[in-house]
Amino acid sequence: MLLNEPDEPKATGVPIKGQLPEPQIIMSSRVRLARNLRGERFPDWASERERVEVLRRVGAAAVLAAEHPDAQVIPMEGSDGVRMETMRERSLISQDLVDRGVGAGFVYAGIRSLSVMINEEDHIRIQAFAQGLGLSRAWEIADAFDTRLEKLLPYAFSERLGYLTACPSNIGTGMRASVMVHLPGLRLSGDLDAVIRGLERLRFTVRGIGGEGSAASGHRFQISNQGTLGLNEQAVIASLERVTIAVARQEGLARKRVLRDMPVVVQDCVSRALAILQNAHLIQTDEALDYLSAVRMGIEMGVIQDARPDVLEMLELRVHPGHLQDYLKEELDPEQRDLRRADLLRESLGFWTVKEWLVRKARKRLIVKEKK
Repeated sequence: MLLNEPDEPKATGVPIKGQLPEPQIIMSSRVRLARNLRGERFPDWASERERVEVLRRVGAAAVLAAEHPDAQVIPMEGSDGVRMETMRERSLISQDLVDRGVGAGFVYAGIRSLSVMINEEDHIRIQAFAQGLGLSRAWEIADAFDTRLEKLLPYAFSERLGYLTACPSNIGTGMRASVMVHLPGLRLSGDLDAVIRGLERLRFTVRGIGGEGSAASGHRFQISNQGTLGLNEQAVIASLERVTIAVARQEGLARKRVLRDMPVVVQDCVSRALAILQNAHLIQTDEALDYLSAVRMGIEMGVIQDARPDVLEMLELRVHPGHLQDYLKEELDPEQRDLRRADLLRESLGFWTVKEWLVRKARKRLIVKEKK
């Protein structure tokens, strides 16, 4: 299987009634493997001719290793800008790859599970994805593909150091495991910075969802291991799983604490976010994602009447520049995007409301559950 390109959720038209959706704190998992070709210079040191040749070699081998009839190599040079932006927004390719142009590309088959970037920082970046806390599943997908690819290409490998990579921190297994978590409760309770500092002391990297140098739009964070030298893949995964479960527990406790002790804060946060989304006429991507984050938390707490999780998930994709233009089937400048994004949000969220009685009901439900 190749390329995790999630389908947009289909609208069901069913408002939330009865059982509430489980809080989706751990959103997704990713395992990335960095590999390079023996005898070839790293992409940043290679000439354009060398990069083009590596793209040809790796692309042909990756298509075979994909074992899928629709697998193909997509070169970055000359590719459709909006299409590449949607791929980047789904984390299937990186901004670094998009910026490289000639000699860079990726393998694509239009189905879900794994993407292969060619001539980004390394010759080969294998990325496997899974929903929720699915690091073991993502590792299985990446490892199986890597095993097939290694039979077709000579990897740069040292018996003493392991897989050789452009960045010294990736030497060894060449693996970077990461999870994406949604942490609006910790932000609302004021505990987010302390949790991030704790993760960094434990030698985990915390970034925005776009990776290195990106902001944490929508209160979503990527937690990943820092180094791989001297560690095996199972140890890296087990360590990240433990810390992710601990962070998710802290987020859940923060939401409960705020709802129990400061219900008006919850009501204000979610109501304010929903009001802006329902009335804004210009709104930027990051602002929309931050407010949608509060709405997601409100849905999971059960304080929004007539909310539809499927619509929320659709909006969390479509507010991004690439997805918005792809949905509207037209290229827009930044100001036009802000205008059309606001139109989309108003049309989609017009009848959702936060009710004080729902906040009281959610708080009462929590207190009763805690006493059991």
